[in-house]
Amino acid sequence: MESELESDLDAENQGNKNASLMARGAGTFYLLATLVVLVVLSLTIVDPGTGLTHWPRVLSYLHIAHGVLTFYSLHWRKGSSVEADQGMYDEMTFWEQLDGGHAWTNSKRFLTLVPVGLFLATLNAVRDEKDYWNYLYPNVIVAVLSVVPKLPCMYKVRAFGINKTKYD
Repeated sequence: MESELESDLDAENQGNKNASLMARGAGTFYLLATLVVLVVLSLTIVDPGTGLTHWPRVLSYLHIAHGVLTFYSLHWRKGSSVEADQGMYDEMTFWEQLDGGHAWTNSKRFLTLVPVGLFLATLNAVRDEKDYWNYLYPNVIVAVLSVVPKLPCMYKVRAFGINKTKYD
């Protein structure tokens, strides 16, 4: 995977067509879906004392739910839903299949910046809470589990043998 590419579009056109979804406008859908979940949470999670939205809890729930869902879908599940691949991607996660495995393409940058942005927004919201540390610990753990697997040095690495297959 060390070949030189002329642009990110070259990387986005290589590899598994199932994993090239970011080229088809999925980024916009992804952000809109996250925004819809934020709005729903903001309408349902209110502070009982004031009746106003409790933003630290809303953003913490959003960040944690986002982290768990994206970790599972990007870094845990393996294989491809395209039968024409004939098992070629059975040992690779979606992240490893994305953009032909090339690091720091536009899609991968975007999918890395979203959890970082959610984490920073959550930190900003919880900074004045009296139980700051109760919010901080789970959000830091989720941020680490969301960002570290996306680093190029973690490509095809199964930490501690977790999620290892018989062929790894």
